[in-house]
Amino acid sequence: VDAITRGDGQTGDVITQNVIKMKNFQEVLTKPFSGSIRCEVVVAYDDFAKLNLISDENYSNPRNAASGISQRLDGKYSQFCTLQAVDMADLGNPLKTEKERVDYLQDLGIVTVESHLCRHLSQVENIYLDFLKNKRVSYPFDIDGLVIKINDLKLQHSLGSHNNRPKGQVAYKFPASTNQARVLNINWQTGPMGSVTPVAQVEPVEISGAIISSASLANYDLLKEKNINIGDIVEISRRGDVIPYVEKVISKVTPGHTQAPQMCPSCQTELKISDKYLTCP
Repeated sequence: VDAITRGDGQTGDVITQNVIKMKNFQEVLTKPFSGSIRCEVVVAYDDFAKLNLISDENYSNPRNAASGISQRLDGKYSQFCTLQAVDMADLGNPLKTEKERVDYLQDLGIVTVESHLCRHLSQVENIYLDFLKNKRVSYPFDIDGLVIKINDLKLQHSLGSHNNRPKGQVAYKFPASTNQARVLNINWQTGPMGSVTPVAQVEPVEISGAIISSASLANYDLLKEKNINIGDIVEISRRGDVIPYVEKVISKVTPGHTQAPQMCPSCQTELKISDKYLTCP
């Protein structure tokens, strides 16, 4: 009926015009179905290379491309995206396990993510290590870890959730890729809600196939805590293989830390301190 984004968890955006053009979209299922199917939208490495040859956008990595393209209003470039089913709710056929869900999706003709039924945590660890050492580098699209789910759905649901995160599922992330770079400058950016955030401009460095030239410092408290200043050599990571982040100072070159501005860099209004954040009123 519709393809809808996750949004805030309650309300999302209708993106049917994009999804019907994506790889793995099934216009006709192999048997009657009433319910919902949850997919991830990914851009494979091969498609990312083709996309950047013709695109009028300059996508920095496949994940940004998947996010940007999937929410376009005109369906443009959607053919470079791929759907991978991860979950389902069938209103007419209550299933008992995650394995049954995966099998049922595949019976419908839907392409699912790679999945494994494990009897022991040692099997989970073996799969994790295999991805980390071997499969990850040759996988067709970006992944930053595994998701472990309790197979028994009744048991999984009985555990409830915390902060809208189900306790019966857990992410098992790969270690963040890192590199070292010199801080060239620290810029202050005013966000749409008035938060003023420091961003480190660094000497361009390659991490996980991407060239990083700037990295978030999150808030002023973090900059003070890590004692970061212009000229220092810092460790940069890509958290979740996406977001560049300053982890720590490797070599302290300039004493102390960069001082925060007194005035908003956007409108020159005097800044306020709210908790650990600088804000423009």
